[in-house]
Amino acid sequence: MEELGEITGLIETHSTSQGRSVSLLRDNFLKSTLLPATFLDNCWVRLTNGNSIGESRRIKLFVPTNGDITPDRNWANTDTGDPPITYQLLRYLTWDDWKAAINRGLEGCYYVDEDSITILANTRQYNMPTWIERAADFIGATIRHGTTTDNYDRLSLEDLEIIEDAGVLRVNIPQLSTSDVLIVKGYRAYAALATDAATTTCPKKLALAAGKKEAIKKIAIGCPGEDRTYWERQLAKAEMEFTLASRKYTRRVPKDLYVGQPSNYGDPARLTWKDMK
Repeated sequence: MEELGEITGLIETHSTSQGRSVSLLRDNFLKSTLLPATFLDNCWVRLTNGNSIGESRRIKLFVPTNGDITPDRNWANTDTGDPPITYQLLRYLTWDDWKAAINRGLEGCYYVDEDSITILANTRQYNMPTWIERAADFIGATIRHGTTTDNYDRLSLEDLEIIEDAGVLRVNIPQLSTSDVLIVKGYRAYAALATDAATTTCPKKLALAAGKKEAIKKIAIGCPGEDRTYWERQLAKAEMEFTLASRKYTRRVPKDLYVGQPSNYGDPARLTWKDMK
């Protein structure tokens, strides 16, 4: 989030040894006779160390001649200037807004995944894995023969039908042997990060592009009318950056699949000599 904020210029990290009370933060770095009192309008200050670490407050008053920041309500505790106090200035968005933007972005980033479905006797229709949310996210299916790991025989399954019923995706297939396993492949969205310690396997550049797009989108929706044109242009640029990052990091698998129609898709990595005829 900090890197994303720095990329967009909407999060600045500072440190000060001038001290902080429960109702005031002073930083000589911001002390200036040239800055207007409105310089930190629509900004939040977030403490990143000390007795009130993690607390955020909207900036109520900024006095540039002294470098003084007054929050809209007091912090829980007071800190001295030893060690230096570190803090962040957040423009337009709160810390929670940044978290939400990154999670919305991750949910719009996809990777290729697969899941197994156990074959049942006298059953031809199966629910798709819940992570395949749309018919368009389905890539294809294979039949897995054998019971030895790393020594399976996999055959492409082309005789199938995708059915979408009240938001539930199902697949119709021929009756298979219960000793086989149906493997379905599709595009899966990266999971949201539930905590600050959570991690993701999403490529960093893709995650940054997605988070930037969602953050600017929120600003463009809520900004004053006189600023909307500027932020709409920034949003268009961010959307293009995300599109380019998606093309680079999300492997698109060629397919010829339509809802309710048989698939002609065959994954080259899964073909056997029988499929090469």
